[in-house]
Amino acid sequence: LMLQNPRYIYFRETVGETPFGSTGVVLTPKRSVAVDNDYIPPHTLLWLDTTDGDGDSLTQLVVAQDVGSGVKGPIRADFFWGHGGNSFEKAGRMKSSGTYYLLLPR
Repeated sequence: LMLQNPRYIYFRETVGETPFGSTGVVLTPKRSVAVDNDYIPPHTLLWLDTTDGDGDSLTQLVVAQDVGSGVKGPIRADFFWGHGGNSFEKAGRMKSSGTYYLLLPR
């Protein structure tokens, strides 16, 4: 599979379990993102401005609550759509450029 799609990620399928991020908290559908901890600290609030796989605007507050093996560098993030069929389908089509802003205290 990796030769056909280098972005393919393996998951452990669970039934009735809520997914947890690397920070140990439950991931919130459409509000949690995975980032590279070398650049963005865990639990950082981010303002996301991008489009989804359908080209619809996706502009909202999200929280860095996970890391991903494919999320490397300061300008990458992986949006958590949720779990289940529709979320899986939406996530599979998401590959949008965009902008995010770190919201940090003074």
